[in-house]
Amino acid sequence: MNYGIIGGRKDSGISLVHKKSLDMIEGTKLVCGCFSRNTEINFETGRFYGFAEDRIYSDYEIMCIAEAAREEIDFVIVTTPNDLHYKICKLFLLNNINVVCDKPLCLNHNEAEELYKLAEEKKLVLAVTYTYAGFTAVKKMKDMIKSGAYGKIVSVNAEYIKDSFVSALRGETKKQWRIDPKHSGVSHVTADIGTHIENFVYYITGMKIKRLVAVTNNFNHELDLNSNIIVEYDNGINGAYWVSKVTIGESNGLKIRIYCEKAMFEWSFNDMGKLKIIRMNGEIEILEFDENILNAFSNIYKNAILAIQGNKDSEYPNAYDGYLGVKFFNAVIESSNSKQWVEL
Repeated sequence: MNYGIIGGRKDSGISLVHKKSLDMIEGTKLVCGCFSRNTEINFETGRFYGFAEDRIYSDYEIMCIAEAAREEIDFVIVTTPNDLHYKICKLFLLNNINVVCDKPLCLNHNEAEELYKLAEEKKLVLAVTYTYAGFTAVKKMKDMIKSGAYGKIVSVNAEYIKDSFVSALRGETKKQWRIDPKHSGVSHVTADIGTHIENFVYYITGMKIKRLVAVTNNFNHELDLNSNIIVEYDNGINGAYWVSKVTIGESNGLKIRIYCEKAMFEWSFNDMGKLKIIRMNGEIEILEFDENILNAFSNIYKNAILAIQGNKDSEYPNAYDGYLGVKFFNAVIESSNSKQWVEL
C-alpha cells in the first residue's frame, strides 16, 4: 500500500502520528506529498521523508493529476485546514484515489453528503480519522452493550475538555487557523473535538441524534470555545455532552459514560487501557488492555486498508460517519444562535 500526504509539514504533530501509525502496518509506504504552501518548508519536508523532487508537489491539484496518471498510490491522507477538506477529497475521489481525511470531513452537510455519495458511487474508501473507535477497550464496550446482556441503554453522558484556549478567558488567543471562521467555518470546539463525542457514541450504541438543544460560549472570540449540549436520540433516549477548551488542568479529557438497565460503562482517554463496569449490585469490574494512541490510529488504518483491498465487511469510520459529524456541529451552532431545539 503506497500513499501520499497533503498537509502535515514535518513539524506537524498530527501528521507524524499518521506516519508512525502506518509504519506499524507491514507493506505501507509514504511515497509522495504536498506538505505546505511555503515552498521551502514543502521541499524540506519532502526531503525529510526521502522523496525524489518529482514526488514533492507544490499544489494538491498537480499532485492529484500526476499521481492518478502514475497509478502508484492506493490512498491519500488529508491533514490540511478544514476548509480545504471538501475540495481535496472530491478531487481525489473523482480521480479514483481512496482518501483518509482528518475530521471534520468538511464545513457543511451539503458538501459532506456529496462526498459520501461520491465515495459510494465510485466504490472508493473515504475514511475519517475518528481515532477513538480504534481502541480495543472501546470495541469491547461496544460488543458488551450490543450483546443485550446489560439491558437497554438508559442515558449517555460524555465530555471532551481541554485547556488549550484558557488564554481566551484573558482576551488572548493564539493566532492559528483553527479559530478562524475562514478555515473552520461556523464552529471551533464543537467541530474539532465535539464531533469525536458524537462519533464515539454512535459507534458504541448505533443511536443517531434526532434533535438537540445547545448553548455555546465564545468569550468574545469569533468561534465557540465551550459547548453544553442536550441530545435526543432516534429511540427517545437522552444524552448530555460537554465540550470545552477553556478548562484549566485538562489536557485531553475525553470521558464517556453509558448507562444501561443493568450496568454502567465508563472509558476515559486519560486511562485509555481500562474499561470500567459497575453492575446493579455495586460490583465494579475493571477490564485492562494494552493501549496507546498509535495503536488506535493503526487499527483504523488497518481496517481502512482492508476495505481498499476489497473486504466489504471491514469496519472503519467512513464518509457517512463524517456526514453525521458535520450535521452535528452545524446543528449545535444553529441551536445556540436560535435558542431552540434543532432537528437533525
